[in-house]
Amino acid sequence: MPFSQWLLVYIPIWAMVTAIIAVTVVISILGVLLVRRYFGVGYFKRHHDVAGPIFNTAGVIYAVLLGFVLVIVWQDYDKTNDNAVREVDCYVDIYRDLAGMDEPFRSQARSALIDYLHVLKDEEWPLLAYGEP
Repeated sequence: MPFSQWLLVYIPIWAMVTAIIAVTVVISILGVLLVRRYFGVGYFKRHHDVAGPIFNTAGVIYAVLLGFVLVIVWQDYDKTNDNAVREVDCYVDIYRDLAGMDEPFRSQARSALIDYLHVLKDEEWPLLAYGEP
């Protein structure tokens, strides 16, 4: 199992979010303190007119990229949901099609299909949640 998948499976979301925010804040504070130590305030006052538009442009680019990422993730979620619904529809069709079969075969086939669906729900889906085949 890849490390990133292991993190998502075994570490609680609240702990990951807290750690990411804490690390980001600490790095930001250390960066500001380090830069302020080597460059004075007067050095930065000369560059305010140039830095503003650059920061605005970087913010817009970040927002657009974040929007694209959200759209792609949402499309993948919809695609996965559609695949699951289509698979369930196939099982429903098989169950209904068995109504036209002779009785000993119909009851055996329906029982086997229901057993298979229970295995899917109880064993295979939890394994997929942990990244196992």
